[in-house]
Amino acid sequence: MEERRRAQRLRTNIKVRWESLKTQGAGQVCDLSTTGGFVLSGGEVDQGELLQMRLILDDEIVSLWGQVIYAVREMGFAVRLILTDDDGKHLNTLLDRLSAAT
Repeated sequence: MEERRRAQRLRTNIKVRWESLKTQGAGQVCDLSTTGGFVLSGGEVDQGELLQMRLILDDEIVSLWGQVIYAVREMGFAVRLILTDDDGKHLNTLLDRLSAAT
């Protein structure tokens, strides 16, 4: 299988709430990078769907936007993040902090 990731992924266990125009749900982000991640969730999403995700951390809630790249029924979905410059800086800081904690 061809590797399509553009950034190193960090294994995580972050609670997340997400919503789209059609549905909403909760789950866990099991890996995360500056470009995307994978959400473990039984919720139904469609490829190409735009989502707002709220990562629920101990000391803050981080809001990110992303687009569903693919979904695995009753398992989860991969998301490509859509970031402003400020979002990108905040995410880099978060990833550095999470990486240092492992």
